[in-house]
Amino acid sequence: MKELLVIREKDPNQQLKLFFDSLRSSLHDHCGLNNPHNLTAPADMEKIPLIVPETFPEDLLKDITVPPKSDFAVCSSGTTGTPKIYFRSLQSWQGFLPEQDKTFGITPSSRMFIHGSLAFTGNLNMAFEAMLLPCFLYISSTLRAETWAQEISENKIDAIYMIPDKLHHLAKTGKTFPSIKTIICGSQFISRRQHDSFSKAFPNARIFLYYGTSETSYISCKQLDDPASMDPFCVGKIFDSVKVQIDSLDHIRVKSPWLTCGCSTEEFFDTRDTGFIKNGMLYLTGRSDDVINIHGEKIAKSLIEQCLISHPQIDEAFISCQLSDGRNIIVAHIAGKNLPSSIPQDVFSRIPPLFIPKKYVKYEKLPRNESGKICIKTSLKNKETTP
Repeated sequence: MKELLVIREKDPNQQLKLFFDSLRSSLHDHCGLNNPHNLTAPADMEKIPLIVPETFPEDLLKDITVPPKSDFAVCSSGTTGTPKIYFRSLQSWQGFLPEQDKTFGITPSSRMFIHGSLAFTGNLNMAFEAMLLPCFLYISSTLRAETWAQEISENKIDAIYMIPDKLHHLAKTGKTFPSIKTIICGSQFISRRQHDSFSKAFPNARIFLYYGTSETSYISCKQLDDPASMDPFCVGKIFDSVKVQIDSLDHIRVKSPWLTCGCSTEEFFDTRDTGFIKNGMLYLTGRSDDVINIHGEKIAKSLIEQCLISHPQIDEAFISCQLSDGRNIIVAHIAGKNLPSSIPQDVFSRIPPLFIPKKYVKYEKLPRNESGKICIKTSLKNKETTP
C-alpha cells in the first residue's frame, strides 16, 4: 500500500530535490535522460511525494487512502481557500508536456524563472516541465521585486512563470526586461493597469493566460493582445488534446487524458464552472465556487470583479457577501495606490443593478496566502466605505 511522503521544507530548491529524489534515485539521473518527457516512477515505489506549505493543517493528512496508480500528490485551495489533496500519475503531467512546451515556446535552451514555494501547484508544474525538458530553472524565494529583477538579469532569464500580482510588482520596479520572451501567468484575468505595466516592462514577451482546474490541469490558453481573444472573459483556445462540452446548465465539461486519479478519462468531467464556446474560443462566465445569491438572483463574483478592474485606478478586486439587516449585500474589496473616491456606474454596465456593490473595503494590495491567492481574512481591519 502506498503512503504519502510529506515534504514541508521551506526552501523551494530543497523541495524540488526531495520531490524528484522520491521519483528517481537522484536528480542527476533524471536530468541526464536523452529522451525528453521520459520519466518513469519505480514500480515498487511505496511513498509518493506531496509538497505542502509549512502551515498546512496536520489533520488533513490523517487517514488518507493513496490511490494505487498515483505517483505524486499536490495540494490546492483553488478559489475556496480550503486546502485539498489531489493525486496524479506522472503521465497526467508528463504526457501533456510536448503540447505545453510548444504552446508556451519552452525549449531546452530556455532559462526559466519562478518564485516561491512548490507547494503552489502552478510552480511545481513549471518546475516539472523545466526538469523533464530539461532547461535552466531558477527558483527565487526572496520577497523583494528588486531582487527578482537582479536575479533575472544575472541568470539571463528569458521565460517567467508568475501570478499577475507578483508580475505587477516586478514591472513596478521601473526596469525594462527586453530579454524576456515568454511569460506564463497563473491566472485567467488581469486588470487594465496590470496589462499596461506588463506591456512596458516586457516589450518583447509573449504573455500567456491560461484556464484550468485542480482536477483537469490545463484546459485553454490565450496570448495577451491576440485580437481573437481580446474579450476579458475569453480564456482562449482549447488545447488540442482536450475536449470541451457545454451542458444545459452552461457547465464546462472536460474530457482529457490529463485528469487527476479518480476521474475517468473516458467521460466528460463536470468542472461546474460556467461558460460558452464562440468562434472556437472558450469563455468563462463563472467559477464553481464563486456564485452569489441576492434575493433569489444569482451571478458569478468574477463578473463583478471584472467590471471593477476595468477601472484604470483599480488593480485588484475581490467580491464577498455580508449580512446586513437580515439581507445579503455585496461587498467589493478593491486595491490600488490611488483608488477613486467613488465608482462610476458605467463601470457596471455589463451586470444588473441588483449586483452593484453596496460597500467597499479599500486596500493598497489585497491580502494573499502562501500560494499567492487572495485571502480575505483581514478585511475587518480595513475601513469600509460606501460608493
